Amino acid sequence: MLMLSWAVKRRRLKCGGLIMLGPIPIIFGTDKETVRTLIILSIILMIIMLAFFIVVILL
Repeated sequence: MLMLSWAVKRRRLKCGGLIMLGPIPIIFGTDKETVRTLIILSIILMIIMLAFFIVVILL
């Protein structure tokens, strides 16, 4: 436990998450760079999902 707290104090961790609820993204992160990357990823995923649903409906 002490080693973990020492590692956290010594180095700043960057983390974030993306939860897709259908077409709606929920994004959280510890810094702007991580959140910006996740926003781009969520836009790409929404475009892929939209294209998939259009193909399924047209076939």
